[in-house]
Amino acid sequence: IGWVMLKLTNTKHPELGYMIYKPYSGKGYATEIAKTMLEYGFKKLKLPKIIAVTSPENYASIRVLEKSGMKRAPELTHTEGGIYFIADSIN
Repeated sequence: IGWVMLKLTNTKHPELGYMIYKPYSGKGYATEIAKTMLEYGFKKLKLPKIIAVTSPENYASIRVLEKSGMKRAPELTHTEGGIYFIADSIN
């Protein structure tokens, strides 16, 4: 139904990413996946912070990240105009 990642990229902190195929979108899967990956990252991997990036036009992804407990990180800038979100604990 989609994919999820928690990996090191060109940033200082691991990045959370996900994609849900259209037939399965809008059913809460992305939020559940994001929350689960944040919990795994903090509890099992003992990560201090996790980031995510999305485009400003991707309102669904912005909402998923907010519902997952991530906060916008205006101090981080994306070269392609993306919006960064960051979490440093499980809410």
